[in-house]
Amino acid sequence: MSRGATSLLMKKSSLYLPGFAVDCAFSATAFVIPLIATRMGATATQVGLLSSLGSLCYISACLLIAPLSDRIGPRRMILFALTFVMSATLALGFSRNLWQMAGCIALYAMSMGCFWPPYQSWIAQRGPRVDLMRRLLVFNLFWSAGLGVGQPLAGSLYELGERVDLLRPALFPLFVGAMLILATLALVLRFEAPSKMNAGMQNDGEENSADEAPLLVKSTFLYIALLANLSIWLAQRFFISLFPRFGLEMGLSPSFIGILLGSILLCQAVAFFLFGKYPGWHYRFAPLVTLQVLVIGGCCLIGILPLPHTIAIAFLAIGFAGGLTYYSSLYYSLTMGGGLGRRAAIHETAVGLGNLLGPVIGGKAADMLGRDNSYFVIGGVLCLTLLAQVILRIRLSVKARALVVPGPVRGPSGLPDGR
Repeated sequence: MSRGATSLLMKKSSLYLPGFAVDCAFSATAFVIPLIATRMGATATQVGLLSSLGSLCYISACLLIAPLSDRIGPRRMILFALTFVMSATLALGFSRNLWQMAGCIALYAMSMGCFWPPYQSWIAQRGPRVDLMRRLLVFNLFWSAGLGVGQPLAGSLYELGERVDLLRPALFPLFVGAMLILATLALVLRFEAPSKMNAGMQNDGEENSADEAPLLVKSTFLYIALLANLSIWLAQRFFISLFPRFGLEMGLSPSFIGILLGSILLCQAVAFFLFGKYPGWHYRFAPLVTLQVLVIGGCCLIGILPLPHTIAIAFLAIGFAGGLTYYSSLYYSLTMGGGLGRRAAIHETAVGLGNLLGPVIGGKAADMLGRDNSYFVIGGVLCLTLLAQVILRIRLSVKARALVVPGPVRGPSGLPDGR
């Protein structure tokens, strides 16, 4: 490969490196938060509330602050957000009680809520809409790989801190996370703002979209995908927030817990690759239903047989399902009308709502019903969200039959063809 080709490849890849670095730092931080709280004597409910506080602040920032990136530009918002993410990460390592932890988590989460929607809109602006699937594929692979690397890295660094008898073993992973954010700040400062031509992509007509599905189908599947994504992220955040505590109670080492949690995210990256290469899932209901049913079964399997290999099987199902639901929600959001920042904020709000509900519901269930029964509670919540999606799909079929006479329209448009 020539020097010019190598330079071009590095330039294109650098656009996605912030997603990798920020989520690597985030997953390391999310891993140590329940461990720090447990050392302070927090209950499972309190650990869940801390995580859900962060999710509530994240949702608030997505809805109230992130859409401002459509006015001031995504680059400025990204730089602003990363500065406070780094500050909150370092402050978290020196928290002395749960109240100080809560303040750091609130600042951290609001900063992340100001980062992701502008960053996603920036990715969308870096080229024509017909190339959006490829850009989202690379983006999803990078941030998912960052999450997958961060969990086992945090577990190993935390064990290293314990071995050298540090009073605060969480400082090791938190310091590494802060340095990753600092490196990301330096990288973003080198980026140029998207050209006016690319920035205008958000106002393209729908005829340039890769999908020609009717507006009724697009809007319905957007709602279905948002619900499905909320559901799977609820399950993911429940395990990521509380399984470090549950794993220690089961006698598992922090490094092995990190590997198990990392398997969710690495499997999710594999799913991103597959679904990015083969777009046959567009506006099809069956793939979303099938994968969510597998996740529900995995939650019940852990409740019945809480063993390392059954946990691994369930985590792989959660990761693969998360790949499809996240991809669906983000892609459908960015191909609807409106500003890119606002659309990405709605998508991230669904993610944040799942992050909010998972730890609260799971933590309360664990305290009231026991650790193993909490898995069944999460499975039950997923069944309810799946039922809501089925109702939306049935309503789509009814409306389609009323609009299309005679006979149903078939094909990838999503009109009633039995899929």
